[in-house]
Amino acid sequence: MRLRRKRSGAILIEYLVAAMASILIGIALLALIQTTYSSQTIVMGQNMTFVTARQAVDVLADHIRNAQSYQTSTTPTYAAVSSGSLTSITLYTDSTSGATETYTYDSTHKQLTRTVSSTTTVVLTGLDDLQFTYHTANGTNYTSSGPFNLVSGSGHTPQSTDYPNLVQVDINAEVTINGATKRILSSVRLRNSPYRP
Repeated sequence: MRLRRKRSGAILIEYLVAAMASILIGIALLALIQTTYSSQTIVMGQNMTFVTARQAVDVLADHIRNAQSYQTSTTPTYAAVSSGSLTSITLYTDSTSGATETYTYDSTHKQLTRTVSSTTTVVLTGLDDLQFTYHTANGTNYTSSGPFNLVSGSGHTPQSTDYPNLVQVDINAEVTINGATKRILSSVRLRNSPYRP
């Protein structure tokens, strides 16, 4: 009878060891699943940041590209960009009326706004930085392949004489959404500047 008791005790210990091993394996599997879901959330957040920021910058780039040449004075001087700075750009949207739209980086609220006819809308939030850089052509030949010249102020502050010859605008944006940060660079060639009669 003593022999049977030893075997019963050994089986109980085997069950306890098996239970502990099962618990440890279960904890490891739960940790793996949790890490997988956390990684998926991070990757999805980064992808969402990139998609949201890229869409907003693409819309901005399309509007810059399609700015209309407007005759700005009685002399035949045409420009597609009305004014520009490091963090703001005003584009002509109509070649006959001179209607404009303005894109401005609001560093206080970390957003890009669009103003048309005194109505301001938010285009993009989570914007940490936005810079415009302006280039002029060497002449009035729109098809010139360059090299293009940076305007004064390291390319960020065009003068009134630069606007008729603007040929390219570079966009440099940094966006943080859901804790993920992306920097997006885009070079936009103006379709209607310099003006071709």
